[in-house]
Amino acid sequence: MRYGSDDQHKLWHVKQVRRRNDFEMGICCEVRDEELEELDRHRLDSCHVNVAGGSENSYGKVNILLQTHISQGRIDNFSLVSDQAYVAQVMTDFLS
Repeated sequence: MRYGSDDQHKLWHVKQVRRRNDFEMGICCEVRDEELEELDRHRLDSCHVNVAGGSENSYGKVNILLQTHISQGRIDNFSLVSDQAYVAQVMTDFLS
């Protein structure tokens, strides 16, 4: 998938806020064992910006969920769907 300039701008923000305080406090993003396989799949398929730390930590999980949202990737795990909706909402508020 090729990104347009608007998508590049969004991905720049992904890099800038990957350690945002809400996520550092663990509000939503504890990584569950049953999520790792799907997070790894999305890291490889949907992420066009490097995910520092991989999928095993909350920073990586937030990064993967946000890039998957931007890429319009399909998430199957219900807890990841819920977490992605939360991440997308927080980022929308942050970027507004």
